[in-house]
Amino acid sequence: QINYIKDMGVEFKTGITIGKDLTLADLKKKGYKAVLFAIGAQLSRKLDIEGNQLDGVVWGLDFLRDVNLEREVKVRERVVVIGGGNVAIDAALTALRLGAKEVQLACLECKEEMPAYQEALKQATDEGVNINACWGPKRVLGDNGNVTEIQLVRCTSVFDKLGRFNPSFDEKTVKSVETDMVIFAIGENSDLSILPKDIKTANGEIAVDPNTLETSLPGVFAAGVVVSGPCSVIEAIATGRKAAISIDHYLRDKDLKMKG
Repeated sequence: QINYIKDMGVEFKTGITIGKDLTLADLKKKGYKAVLFAIGAQLSRKLDIEGNQLDGVVWGLDFLRDVNLEREVKVRERVVVIGGGNVAIDAALTALRLGAKEVQLACLECKEEMPAYQEALKQATDEGVNINACWGPKRVLGDNGNVTEIQLVRCTSVFDKLGRFNPSFDEKTVKSVETDMVIFAIGENSDLSILPKDIKTANGEIAVDPNTLETSLPGVFAAGVVVSGPCSVIEAIATGRKAAISIDHYLRDKDLKMKG
């Protein structure tokens, strides 16, 4: 795909930090009239929980990134993955393939509500991942700075009556799972630190006009999960196409909201 895009005439510049090595002002000086931010969500969402600083606690995206970059990753014998999405499933299967003898996954949702693809969930269970549905993390315990167990609390509901994410727990129903390693895979955040201060953000995402995907800066657009939050690849690609149409209109001085 990269070669296909290159053959169309797109120039790739790698190893550049936007905001440091190259700014929007630099691009404007070079004659670029439109900019699209499609930076994705590359940061693991952190959970403020007792014991998250212990040796053996890692974060899902960081873990998978290190594995994919072929960095040295040490997986311990017993692993608990927290999360019910595809990143959590990937982390669980990766831990197994790296030599973990026992992998358990705990998530707030019941199995039918888990956001992970059902085929991925089936693969995980077929390969030996033990699913603890309707359980959330309460605290991580350790000894001499190392993880020894995680306490889970029963989740009675994930969403409130308005359909918003607002989990409820039965604090009297708690269980402990002995483990040497905890991988938190509870979501992703976008790194917005590269953005100019003039670009407005909201709830960890770039704020855009929903019809045109233009940001608060004229000629600057955004697309993908940095705008929508978690979504499928197809949905992210669709926003890219929508932004491309708006950029085309912008460069031709046409109404951004016109169709075609």
